[in-house]
Amino acid sequence: MLEPYDADKSFAVYGFGGIPPGHQITSHCFPINGNFNQPKIFGIENVTKAYHETLPMIGLSGPTFFAPVLNEFGKHVRQFQGQTVYNILVLLTDGQICDMAQTLEAIVDLSFLPCSIIIVGVGNNEDWVCMEQLDRDAGPLTDNKGR
Repeated sequence: MLEPYDADKSFAVYGFGGIPPGHQITSHCFPINGNFNQPKIFGIENVTKAYHETLPMIGLSGPTFFAPVLNEFGKHVRQFQGQTVYNILVLLTDGQICDMAQTLEAIVDLSFLPCSIIIVGVGNNEDWVCMEQLDRDAGPLTDNKGR
């Protein structure tokens, strides 16, 4: 449980690869609570509740792009530069990534910041080839710029 480690017990929660309520097209980064100005939800229990309440109203849709949510996470992390704050992004995904080059670039950018990315795969019969590319047990992850 991560909640005890968060001073204000509030968590920015975003969805991606879906059509949020009130929208007509797929969004690759949207706040689960619908509030772009304040995407935080107080307490893990309320995060879970918001997820369960919102999920049935979201039209799940591809393609799956990771870079927009990774870049939004980067903006969040940069707000705390110079402070003793560490951020963790947890991504729940079916394994598909349709913007791998941009995803790699975003992850490499984030690697210079005080943060971690945890990717949790969901689904049984999914294609995990993209996730295997991100799992770099054999050496550092690099982007197309060679970083």
